[in-house]
Amino acid sequence: MKKDLDDTLRVRVYNSISAYRHLSNFEMAMSYAEQALQLSLKLAYEKGEAKAYQNKAIAYWAHGRYDSALFYHAKAMSLFERNNMEAEYGEAYNKIGLVYYYTADYPRAIEYLNKSEQAFRKSKDTINLSRILNNMGLIFDSRGDYLQSEKYFVEAMKLDLSFRNIYEQSNKRYDQEHGGEAGFVKRRLLQKRLNELKTVDQGQPTLTLVSKLFEIANLYDLLKENEKAREYFLKSEIIYKELGEFLLLADCYRKLAKVAADFGNSDEARGYFLKSHEIYLENGYLIQLDYTFSDLAKIARSSGEFDKAIEYLNASVKLNDSLGHRLSLIRLNIELSSIYLDANNEAMAIEKANDAYELASQLEIKKLKRDAAHLLFEAHSRSGQFEKALFFLEESTRLNQIINDALAHREIAKLQIEYETEEKQKEIDQLNRISSLDASVLGLQRQVITLLSGGLLTILILLVFVSNRLGRIRSLKSSVEEQKNQIGEQNKRLEKRAREREILIGEIHHRVKNNLQIISSLLRLQQRDIEDENARKAIFEGQNRVQSMSLLHQRLYQQGNHESVELKQYAEDIFNHLLKVHHLAKTQVDQVNSCNEIDLDVDTAVTFGLIVNEVFSNIFKHAYQPGKKLAIKCEGSRVGNEVLVKISDNGPGFGKGFEKTRGHFGLNLMSMLVSELDGSVDFSNSVKGGAEVAIRFKLIQ
Repeated sequence: MKKDLDDTLRVRVYNSISAYRHLSNFEMAMSYAEQALQLSLKLAYEKGEAKAYQNKAIAYWAHGRYDSALFYHAKAMSLFERNNMEAEYGEAYNKIGLVYYYTADYPRAIEYLNKSEQAFRKSKDTINLSRILNNMGLIFDSRGDYLQSEKYFVEAMKLDLSFRNIYEQSNKRYDQEHGGEAGFVKRRLLQKRLNELKTVDQGQPTLTLVSKLFEIANLYDLLKENEKAREYFLKSEIIYKELGEFLLLADCYRKLAKVAADFGNSDEARGYFLKSHEIYLENGYLIQLDYTFSDLAKIARSSGEFDKAIEYLNASVKLNDSLGHRLSLIRLNIELSSIYLDANNEAMAIEKANDAYELASQLEIKKLKRDAAHLLFEAHSRSGQFEKALFFLEESTRLNQIINDALAHREIAKLQIEYETEEKQKEIDQLNRISSLDASVLGLQRQVITLLSGGLLTILILLVFVSNRLGRIRSLKSSVEEQKNQIGEQNKRLEKRAREREILIGEIHHRVKNNLQIISSLLRLQQRDIEDENARKAIFEGQNRVQSMSLLHQRLYQQGNHESVELKQYAEDIFNHLLKVHHLAKTQVDQVNSCNEIDLDVDTAVTFGLIVNEVFSNIFKHAYQPGKKLAIKCEGSRVGNEVLVKISDNGPGFGKGFEKTRGHFGLNLMSMLVSELDGSVDFSNSVKGGAEVAIRFKLIQ
């Protein structure tokens, strides 16, 4: 009997090691799972056998070998159900559902996640249930069914109270790397965990020590403390090398590469990515190998090496096609199309965008279908196929409208849920007040009973007194309840009107933004039919002015505050738009935006946006010199009710007599717009060289 107990314990240990190593060492995980399986079969120990099958399935799952994963999950499932192992088959259903999610088979993904949900509800495992509900929400979110996804997200949040603050900050995100599941990021919670880990015991076993060091490095990375993150990643690298943990070492290289990229050191980042790439390729870690293709493509694209970026992304397409990751294929083709557009290869851009559009249509993924349609509009416009361009412009606009309507419905649903929660809380508070009042009345009754024992006369006197007191209490209670009801009804009406007003204003900004984008797109189409260069430039400038107003309405709609917009953020939006339309990479421009926090009302923001659009446009046209990095500085400050914005560059500056001879429409427009703000504009050359424009205006009180 003791021998059987020892063997059963050995099975559990083998299975535990396999589960622990399924991500870091595939061969070791499979070896221990096989040992656990053979020993379980010898002992007729079905629970150990089931866990061994599950460990094999999870190891295959984590490395993208989905057919094998599904096969072993099916073998484990029958044993889980036969032995009433609810938590285990609940998790197995979850993993199967995620396989179908990665391959964009949403109906099957929902089917298996529903089974997982039922299993965890039955076992009352609220922690895992909240995780499954969040996964369900993510699937519906991918499909564009935001109303349904919101219901799952809200229920997941309610089940786990620790998610509440994170959820309210709208900070939920999904870890897109296939080795992991849903994760929430919150600075306070990260800092708490970091403080727990900082007292690392240097005498611990080496693998335990490096695990903690690596976790500390990751926490610093999430907190954007890059120097500290780099320090701990380098410590982890040394130990991983000593231990021969090559997969973990490769993961460490990827993290170091991303830190280097954050520092702006592209060459160092590329070097670390290539090191991790070699390890993944040599050991056959397909999922992780795909990450490095994407990482290397980003580095190449940011450096303007379009051919290299295309090469890496095409390799990623082949790999994802072999794995069956259809959702990733759509995203990759969209990215390839965008790069081909940057490289002025319209034919290949159309081909890749078409592939993405057709697959997104087949899978009914509206967001990606919209993105592909917009790229097809851009590519067909550039190649002179205006009829097709117009079709895809209308298609992307239509899809954008559907998506934004669904998002608006989600916001309404969220408000409704919050409103219902608030109403329930009010009911609870009211019941508590009634209970408190009942307790007071009960106290009075006890006092009456005590006093009655003092004599009949006293009783009669007290009865009159108590009757008067009770009558007064009832009268006061009735009056208070009536006033509360009136105030409650009034608050409900005001809250409802406020919500409706906010939603309506947001929808107006959204519609205005859409209409302005359509106008901008039509101007772009019109521009291509005009041969006169001056006329083409005039339409191009007009299009940018329209776009500056569209960006304002987009920001007002997205931020939820419809009364004002921050000057710094709005100027940044306009700068990024003009950088793109003038076909300049961010590596060609040094931009410093040191504006203070200044809120502009909508009317002032419209005029300010047009002014800043003119200034930035002139800088890109006249100050940029090929082969020389363009430096642009934007400073904004407020003194009392007056705002001063200075924009300068490192170009050739204004010529002599500029003030007397300028007659350019854009500059005259700028002066006219500044006067509308009761302000002034000054043009000068800075001491260090380059032009400087100083804009002064007053804010509306």
